[in-house]
Amino acid sequence: MKTIIRNIFLCFTISVFIISCEHSTSTQTGSDLLHGSWQWVKTEGGYFGTGGPNNTPEAAGYTIRKIFKPEGIAQFFKNDTLINQSKYSIIKDTSHSQVTNLLHLEGNENYLDQRIDFRGSDSLILSDNAIDGFYFFYIRIKN
Repeated sequence: MKTIIRNIFLCFTISVFIISCEHSTSTQTGSDLLHGSWQWVKTEGGYFGTGGPNNTPEAAGYTIRKIFKPEGIAQFFKNDTLINQSKYSIIKDTSHSQVTNLLHLEGNENYLDQRIDFRGSDSLILSDNAIDGFYFFYIRIKN
């Protein structure tokens, strides 16, 4: 029985690692690309890989918008109501084979540090820095 559980855990860990590798390849990186307004599109990942029952704004019944200002202030809106504001910083994570940019919200224990990945200049993926974390997909709001 212990061998079966160990094998299941090993398969799960390898699967998560492979998925993480697929999402971590950025076409562009840099904190300058983060500045601006971002609209939540969908969520993937988590324990079962589905992003949960509320994995899109339509399914959740609300919208999420994040604004990252050049002076290091992050603002999070739910249905256009400000729900959180804090200072943010970009941390270089070198614990893996490549350098990864992590978004760190200061003084905010409710949020995990998140990996920052871009697909072009108008598509942002913030992913929890955890084995069974979530991937949050955003598109840039153009003013």
